[in-house]
Amino acid sequence: NDKGQLGDNTVDDRPLPVPVLGSPNFEHLSCGEEHCCAIGTRGGVFCWGENSSGQLGDGSGSPQRLPVAAPPTAY
Repeated sequence: NDKGQLGDNTVDDRPLPVPVLGSPNFEHLSCGEEHCCAIGTRGGVFCWGENSSGQLGDGSGSPQRLPVAAPPTAY
């Protein structure tokens, strides 16, 4: 969780799963080593975690500790 990839607005290590904060309900979730992306039950793609190579699709290049909506042009 050093890049916020758990989506709990921290960079704290966690021994157990934690809820993703500030997010809609998700239908599908996919995680890489340092980031996650999910599809919301009402559509839309949300991503969080490391972003140095644009993994999150939000154009910022900055890591995100909470889910951010990826613009439709990103997917």
